[in-house]
Amino acid sequence: MDEQIIKIEQLTKDLEKIVNQQEVSNQLAKMEERIKNKEEEIKSRKAHKFNRDKLDYEHGRIYTFARKYDTARTKDVSKNGAYGVIHHTSTDDSSEIESSADEVP
Repeated sequence: MDEQIIKIEQLTKDLEKIVNQQEVSNQLAKMEERIKNKEEEIKSRKAHKFNRDKLDYEHGRIYTFARKYDTARTKDVSKNGAYGVIHHTSTDDSSEIESSADEVP
């Protein structure tokens, strides 16, 4: 009788260990799934940002957002590279500046 009780107790302990292992493996699987989803989300964000920046660069402008002032500024990429002068809406001012720089001896 005592042997049966000991066997039953041992079997319940073994069963509890198995259940705990399954719960842990399920939690690990869920965590791995979350990590995988986050990595895919980050990759898609980077790809979206890259495509947007590439498109802006092809059109000759890069848009930078100043967080401090919460305003958007455009920079003219076609003249002075990615970190060029701030893009002006009127082209007359910029042509005058360029022509005066050419006339300097």
